[in-house]
Amino acid sequence: MKFKKYIPYILWTLLGFAVILSVAFVNVKQNDVKCNAVQIDIADDAGNYFIENNDVLELLNSKGKQPLGKPINEINTALLETIINTNPFVANAEVFSTLNGKLNIRVKQRTPIIRIINTEGENFYIDDEGYLMPVSDKYTPNVIVASGVINERYTRRRIKEQAFIANDTANKKLIIEQLYAIAEYLQRDSVANALFTQVYVNENNEIELISRIGDQNILIGDAGDLEKKIEKLLVFYRKGLNKTGWTQYSTINLEFENQVVCTKKGVVKSTLPVAVRDSVKREIIN
Repeated sequence: MKFKKYIPYILWTLLGFAVILSVAFVNVKQNDVKCNAVQIDIADDAGNYFIENNDVLELLNSKGKQPLGKPINEINTALLETIINTNPFVANAEVFSTLNGKLNIRVKQRTPIIRIINTEGENFYIDDEGYLMPVSDKYTPNVIVASGVINERYTRRRIKEQAFIANDTANKKLIIEQLYAIAEYLQRDSVANALFTQVYVNENNEIELISRIGDQNILIGDAGDLEKKIEKLLVFYRKGLNKTGWTQYSTINLEFENQVVCTKKGVVKSTLPVAVRDSVKREIIN
C-alpha cells in the first residue's frame, strides 16, 4: 500500500528523464543537420514588387552569410534578420529554421504612399509608416506625386508623428511632414484619393492639390483641417460648379473657414500690381 503512493512521483520522474533524453537527442541530431534549402517568402499584399528572392540571397552573400551547407545550429537567424532589414525596401524580415534543414525567410515590403520630387531633383518615397525610401529601377508604384518648392532632402529617416495644428506658427510642420499627412489622409479616404493626381508646393509654401476634375488648382494652404477642406470642395463641386460651369475659375481656395474663394481665369495673382490685384473680383460661395 505504501508503495502505491510513490507511483505518481516515479512516473513524473521517468517522464522528466524522457523529456531530457528527447531534447538531448534532438540537439545531437540538429548538430548534424546542415542547411539544405532556403525558402524565401516575400509578401506583396499591397502589390509592391521592389525586391525579389535573388536580392535577398545576394544581400546575404555580400555580407558573407550564405546559409546553404552550414550547420543549422550555427546559423544566427537574428543576424540574418538585421542584415535583410538594411534593405530600404524591407519593412520587416523574419528568419527561422526547421529540423529538416530548411531556412525560412519571410519578408514584408514597405508600402509607399507618396512620391516626393524636391528642388534638387531628388526622387524618393514616404511609406505608410512614415519612413523615407528611395525609388527603384525595378518597380514604380502608382502613388500620388508631390513636387514644387520642397527643400527637404532624402535621408534614411522617419517623418515625425505629431498632431498638426492649423496656423500654429510655433509648431509649424515641415513641408515634407505636411505632405505625409496629406498622403495618409488620401489613403484613408478612397473618394479623395481618386480625386487628386498630384500635390504642388508653390513659392509661398502653400500646398495645392491637382484634381482630375476640371483644370483648377485647389489651394489648401497647409495640411490643417484637411478633411473639412475636402468636404467643402466636394460640396462646392456639387452645388457651385454645376451651376456656374467648370471652366470659369483657375484657382479654388479652401483656406478660409466656411467658404470657398475662387479666382477667375486670366488673373495671375503673383504678377499683378497690388492696386489691380485688390480690385480683382472674387466670388465667395458660402
